[in-house]
Amino acid sequence: MLWILILTSGIQTKNFLNDLKSSKAFPLLLFFFLAFHGFSLFYTHSFIYGLSKFYGIIFNLILNILALRFIIVNFSNDIFKKVIEVILILGVILTLISASSGPFISFYDEAMQMKIFGIGLWSHVGFGRYMGFAFLVSLINLIYFDYFRKYNLEKLIFLISFAGLILSGLRSAIVCSVIISIAIILYSLKKKNISYIKIITFLIAGVLVLFAAAYFNNSLSILFTRFSQMFNVFNIKNLDDGAISTRLHIYKNSFELFLQNIFIGRGLGSYYDESLFVFTRGLKYPHNVLIEYSIELGSVGLLFILTLLIFIYKKISQINLILSFVFLYFVLLSMFSYSIPFQTGMFSFIAFISLEEENIKLIKDSISQK
Repeated sequence: MLWILILTSGIQTKNFLNDLKSSKAFPLLLFFFLAFHGFSLFYTHSFIYGLSKFYGIIFNLILNILALRFIIVNFSNDIFKKVIEVILILGVILTLISASSGPFISFYDEAMQMKIFGIGLWSHVGFGRYMGFAFLVSLINLIYFDYFRKYNLEKLIFLISFAGLILSGLRSAIVCSVIISIAIILYSLKKKNISYIKIITFLIAGVLVLFAAAYFNNSLSILFTRFSQMFNVFNIKNLDDGAISTRLHIYKNSFELFLQNIFIGRGLGSYYDESLFVFTRGLKYPHNVLIEYSIELGSVGLLFILTLLIFIYKKISQINLILSFVFLYFVLLSMFSYSIPFQTGMFSFIAFISLEEENIKLIKDSISQK
């Protein structure tokens, strides 16, 4: 949908193409990003899966980076407001669907021989990651922008996004968004944008909304059970959570896998290799982007991703520190879930690299603090 808009937007598309021509660093970085991952296909131990991941990098990461770049290049206050509104409204819609469809569930499909997670048939991972993002955007909107201020809808949307995040049952998104929201609140307190009373009021209201939502779809007990299992990492005998035990297994054996091909790794997609089943338990990826890069692309890959993330963070911080908090949310998430081609939120911030000063000034002015 977004690309249909881009390709039919006339002068805006022209601005976008001119930006690609004038900004040498940005297209060069995208080319290097593709080439770096693509080169490993020549020595990968799992070519078919590696190729599918490479396709995912092209059609998921690169296209989304370019789409965000299009928005940034044609940036205006109206566009910025519409983007915020779409993010928040979508979060409300997804939360309402979640609350009406029942609690988070997982079940085993005998025919497919696989465990299926979801709210009904949803991916609770995708839903939870998005709701963590929507919750942070709603918090930032509440503190700095006040879109939907009429009838106090900005407060209602904030509470609904919080309820949606909790109802997702995705522990990584809940923990990461709470950490980042605390950082945002502390930063805002330092800048004297909000009061302690306002924070306490929001927290109390948020807890009430959570209990109300949990009452209607009976998800609170499931959530408590999932979180209580996190503390059993120190008591393995009582650990009855496949997701946690599998990750512990991955962390325990990842260094040995890394040592097998320490410099350039095993190649894109090679974490999914039948010969590594004893180490990986048949998982297609390790649910940690740093481990994934170190095993599949070696120490060179690990250096690449660390350098890229630091570079992105520095560029974003120069524009606005609040924006860097959102980026850090996606970085934290990448340590717990999904694979390289699906780290869209994190890699999309590449779009902020090598911007014209005019664009940077427009963004700064639009998201300047009150």
